[in-house]
Amino acid sequence: MKHPTIISLTLSALLVPAFALSFQSHPLERYLFFGGDGYLQFLGCLDCKQSNRTSIYNNLEEYGSDFSQNSLMNPDSMYSKLGSVYSACEPSASYPPLLVDQDGVKYGFLTVNESFEDRLEGGAFQLLIHQVCFNETHQDN
Repeated sequence: MKHPTIISLTLSALLVPAFALSFQSHPLERYLFFGGDGYLQFLGCLDCKQSNRTSIYNNLEEYGSDFSQNSLMNPDSMYSKLGSVYSACEPSASYPPLLVDQDGVKYGFLTVNESFEDRLEGGAFQLLIHQVCFNETHQDN
């Protein structure tokens, strides 16, 4: 059974503003990534302001850093490197990162595997996959 996908996103040239604009209608909602064994490891906030310390787009903090082991943006973390069962970038990963809202409602999995059940769908998530897995459009602010 497919779970609800997040509202359809209008994309612009930059990924961060596209996500920010799409979530403005729900200013108190938070969409959070979790990963690892039992999905217990917090991996960052998708719709927080880029300056927020938990934002996946804040490259100066743990969850957006190219160097943190808990960052989707680190090409060497187990959440984005090839060969990891927890990686969004590994086509055969069994446990890719999971997106939930602040109440724990599951929205889907961030994965390059197009046939993965409950995969996050939509153009903005495809851009996010490219950003995470192919280091495209990474914002340095």
